[in-house]
Amino acid sequence: MMKKLLKYIIPVLLPLAILGCHKLDVTPKSLYTQEVFPQTEAQFQALIGPVYTSLRGHYALTYFFMQECSTDESVLLAFGGNWYDGASYEMLHRHTWTPDHNWTTTAWNDVTGLVGTCNQTLYLLRNAPDGEAKSSSLAEVRAIRAYAYWELMDLYGGVPLDTIYPSPGLQARANRVDVFNFVESELKSIIPDLKTEVDATTYGKPTRYFAYALLAKMYLNAEVYTGDQNTTNVLQLVIVL
Repeated sequence: MMKKLLKYIIPVLLPLAILGCHKLDVTPKSLYTQEVFPQTEAQFQALIGPVYTSLRGHYALTYFFMQECSTDESVLLAFGGNWYDGASYEMLHRHTWTPDHNWTTTAWNDVTGLVGTCNQTLYLLRNAPDGEAKSSSLAEVRAIRAYAYWELMDLYGGVPLDTIYPSPGLQARANRVDVFNFVESELKSIIPDLKTEVDATTYGKPTRYFAYALLAKMYLNAEVYTGDQNTTNVLQLVIVL
C-alpha cells in the first residue's frame, strides 16, 4: 500500500521541489568588512566590547578568591554542608591546594581566556583606519591584556607569553622576570595613547592613571617578581603624577 502511495506522490512532489530550488541573487544592504568597519568612535567601542564583557565579574569571581582567601584577610566559612564545596576554600586558606583545585583552574582559564579575547580584538583592529579612535582603542585593549598578564604573573609566576592571533600553537613557558618585563614594556608604550579624562566616558576603562597605578604596584612588589628592588621607579612615578 505504501509503495503504491509513493508511486503517485513522488511524481507530484518532484517538479515542485525542482521549481523551489533556484539561485538566490540578493544584494546585501550592508556588509561589515574591514574596509568600512570600524570607522566611527562608536564602531570602535563596539568592536572592543567583548574585551570588557570578559571583565564582567572577573576580579570578584577569580582573582579575589585566589589572592584573598589564601591569606588571613579573608576566610569563607562553611556552615554544615553549605559553602564547603569539597573543601576548596579551606584548601586556599590552608595552602593545601593541588593542580586540579577548582579555583586554581577557574582562575587560569578565566585570565588566559581574557588574554585570548584581547589578542583576537587586536587582530581585528590591525587594518582599521589610523586615527585617535584606533590608537586609543588599541591602547585600551593592550592595557587590559597587560593587566591580565600581571594577574597571571602574580598568581602563577612564569607563564607562556602568547600575544599572537591566530595562535601559532602552544608557547613555551616564559619565566617570571620575562613576564614582568613584558607587562612593564606594554604599559610604558601605551601610556601616551591612553585617555586622561576621568568621567562617565572612561568609567570602567583603563586610563593613563590606570597604567601608572599598575606600574607602581609592580615596582613595589618587584623584589618578589624579579628578585630586585625597584623603589627608584616608584619615586619617578610619584614625580610624574
